[in-house]
Amino acid sequence: MKRIVNMLLAALCCLGTSALQPAWAQDFWKGGIDKNLPGTGSASDPFLIKTADQLAGLAARVNTGEDFKGKHIRLDADLYMSDPSRPSAEKTQWTPISGIFYDQTGAWDWTSDTLRFCGNFDGGGHTIYNLYYNQAPDFGGIDIDDPTSDIHLDFTGWNKGLFGYVEGGSVSNLHLENDTIVGAVAIGGIVAINVGGTISHCSMTGFVGSVESGPCGGIVGLNTDGIVEHCTANATSKGTRSAGVLVGTSTGARAVIRDSHAQGKCHVTQYRAGGFCGSQFDGALIERCWANVEVSNAAYKYAAMDCAGFVANNDGTIRECYSMGAVTSPKSAAGFVASNVGRIESCYCTGNVTVGGWGCTAAAFVGENGNGSVSYGEVVGDFPGVTINCFATGRCSGSDDQAGLCGFLASYWNGSQNSSRTVFCSYDSTANPGIGIHVRTLGGSLAKTTQEMQSQAFVDTLNMVAAWMGTSTWTYRPGQYPVPTGVKATNLTDYIGGGEGTKERPYIISNKEQLSHLAELSNLGWDFRDQHILQTADIDLNLPQEQWGEEMPTEWTPIGQGTNRNNPGEDNSTAYTFRGCYDGGYHEVRNMYINGNYDNLGFFGVLHHGATIKNLGVTDAWAKTMTGNIGILAGCSSRYSRNVNIVQCWTSGRVESTGWGVGGVLGQIALEGNTNILNCASWAHITGTTDVSAVVGDQNYIGGETYSNDTIANFIFSGTFDKEGSRVPMMERERLFNALYDSDVYKLSDNEEQVRLNGGHPTAYLQSKELANVFNYWIDQWNATHALQLDYYNCHEGKYLATEAGFTPPLKVTFDTGGGSTVTAQSVLQDSRIDAPAIPTHDDKVFAGWYSDAGHTQPFDFCGQVSSSITLHAKWLDTFTYDLKPFQNTFATSYVIKTKEQLLGLAIMTRGIEGVQDATDFTGKTVKLGADILLNDTTDWRLWGKGIYAIPWLSVGPTYDGTFNGTFDGQG
Repeated sequence: MKRIVNMLLAALCCLGTSALQPAWAQDFWKGGIDKNLPGTGSASDPFLIKTADQLAGLAARVNTGEDFKGKHIRLDADLYMSDPSRPSAEKTQWTPISGIFYDQTGAWDWTSDTLRFCGNFDGGGHTIYNLYYNQAPDFGGIDIDDPTSDIHLDFTGWNKGLFGYVEGGSVSNLHLENDTIVGAVAIGGIVAINVGGTISHCSMTGFVGSVESGPCGGIVGLNTDGIVEHCTANATSKGTRSAGVLVGTSTGARAVIRDSHAQGKCHVTQYRAGGFCGSQFDGALIERCWANVEVSNAAYKYAAMDCAGFVANNDGTIRECYSMGAVTSPKSAAGFVASNVGRIESCYCTGNVTVGGWGCTAAAFVGENGNGSVSYGEVVGDFPGVTINCFATGRCSGSDDQAGLCGFLASYWNGSQNSSRTVFCSYDSTANPGIGIHVRTLGGSLAKTTQEMQSQAFVDTLNMVAAWMGTSTWTYRPGQYPVPTGVKATNLTDYIGGGEGTKERPYIISNKEQLSHLAELSNLGWDFRDQHILQTADIDLNLPQEQWGEEMPTEWTPIGQGTNRNNPGEDNSTAYTFRGCYDGGYHEVRNMYINGNYDNLGFFGVLHHGATIKNLGVTDAWAKTMTGNIGILAGCSSRYSRNVNIVQCWTSGRVESTGWGVGGVLGQIALEGNTNILNCASWAHITGTTDVSAVVGDQNYIGGETYSNDTIANFIFSGTFDKEGSRVPMMERERLFNALYDSDVYKLSDNEEQVRLNGGHPTAYLQSKELANVFNYWIDQWNATHALQLDYYNCHEGKYLATEAGFTPPLKVTFDTGGGSTVTAQSVLQDSRIDAPAIPTHDDKVFAGWYSDAGHTQPFDFCGQVSSSITLHAKWLDTFTYDLKPFQNTFATSYVIKTKEQLLGLAIMTRGIEGVQDATDFTGKTVKLGADILLNDTTDWRLWGKGIYAIPWLSVGPTYDGTFNGTFDGQG
């Protein structure tokens, strides 16, 4: 410990005399205390401090329990504390105003007393020179392996600054020059710990150091739910963990640092070195700040990505900030933020990043954009990071060619519930030639040349993104990089029709230009996660296809296009997805043209987990790829634990692939989870060679093909396939319900696979009320158990069935099960036939059928039409059990049976009962029928299987279970 302190003292040997002292500064504080402060403490008559003794007197009063809450104090003169010309050991040590005071009560036990400053301290624009504290605890002799030993816990140097602990109060208009605060834990040049207080218009120069693990900052050490604004620090900050030149650690949802800047140097020996702030946690905010700090850290063996030019670790929001200082680390480092699990927007950095060799990583802006962990397949940490409209211009380098040199970022987190987002973020490829991205960043960390980044087009894109995000606009500066204005963009309607992206106020899309802006933003990295979009009109992307010979159509770039195809560099495998809810409003997007040489093509590229596409038609499309995964609606559905839902959508046109995975709706489903395709239809002409389907071309499961939770329900295919290659009209591995194709339009050839199809039907049936009732009954059952509610089908003569917004079938058939399992009520079209529902169950009862009266005298004929709402009643029969008494004498050669229970006993004897009765085949024996036996009531036998049911019989001696080799005599 003494060695660490001596190192810090050596670093201070020059700083102690570097600040020029005013010629008239002859008297320095000798350690005196004057508790007499003139004034009443009101706002108009504040307590006045004119001497260093009075400042020490304020500390003495607070440290004996007077918190000055609601009181006002004003510094009325510059103060000169320690004599900078004297050796360190002879300088007068400062006792902070307020703090946490510890009292040891036993071995490894202690109590603490927090004495707070809650008043308002106004520095009056004055300066305190040469404030000095330099003490560290001595933990020598402590045996951590013997907690019962007689030891002394030394809390020297904890929570030190001009103020030790400010709670709810304020410190303003104060300047500290040649400030030196060196201690153990929570070290701040002005305030060690600020809890809910406000520190404003303050400045500090000098040195702050922490020799233990607490935060260390030039203005504030630990800022908890407090405000630091309009402050500056030009200092050296050196600590063990979480050091910054302005603030050590800022934490809490109400913590704010704004309109401040830092210059100097920052170094840590273990974790979290940030030029401006060491760490920001729990939703804290930093805005409109900058740093020009040389940042470095030691080669601590456990250090990870936690050294950066602005903030080491961010779990809050940073916006409209920049950093300029160089970052140097023998481990890994980044230009702006090392590890981000919060949000960074409208920021930039210009400093160079230099790291060690093998195993070390340098990133121009952010090191880790999000992080998490997985244990045995379960996510145990899921912390996404969001970075929007940011860029870096510095150069990344390593101590040898084994270092990992990255562009804008080094890594990202792609969790099963959340994933990081990097939205239109760039690094200067001119400054970093040959550096690739090296990771799939789930969004746009783009390589841009210096010329591109200084162009008007670059600023225009920044401002387009700002309009969507509601973030700061940017200023174009010819021949220079742009800068954020700090003025929030309010011109979203320049790009779309309005809205806020909420379920109640969705983004509005009503024309081709607005739709193109939506696609553009998605392909800059914004995935619209949990946001809502509403299309309010039909949109033509091109002229009708018959006019394409006169005017070449414009190729469509998919929403969430999957792969960035315009990124220079060795590795350009960035990925873009769509995770929002797109409601087509029962409108269409027509005449889409795609002719690409890349994967995941369609109106949407990749639908990621949680996406919902509904009430949308993509019609008269022309889509082709030479690779794989192409569908008219979307190229790929890639999901984890959250469903992807495609609901009430329809497609037409032609779709073709010379590769793999081509479908009328979707090209591919990948990864575990559920993709639901419900109430959809396709009239597409489909051409392909491998994995070709009316719905989804390919289901690509990681870990095998042993299961599938994907569901297709209520699907009509009335399109066609080319006669080349494999053609499977439905998906290969899924749960199919009412998935039908038009057998009048498409004829299966002899070599085509028909397994797992619900079947082909004539056009007339696919346009009938009867099928509408089948579809609607499946919808009734779905809506009863799912939050996602489906619309109902209506029937119009001469047209294929389709759902209609707001439509409800006029009739309802309800089912009284008489104590049996619940049967969902069925919505029915007027004057139409319904199918019988699934048979209910009842303990110790056998279902006998549905009757239109409670007395079970009128069996319901499911072949007839329903013309009014009705209730059907279930009829139940008592079950009967077997009787083995006639067969107890195993030596008998003749047996007589007179009841159905005894007849059932005969069937049981041929099978046997494990552990009770061996099976017998009755060889050489005769069974005689001693009476007529009625197994079922035959009154309604003509309706058996049509809603009326008999008790099924268990046959005697089935060949697969046992045999009957005796003689059965019915005796007439």
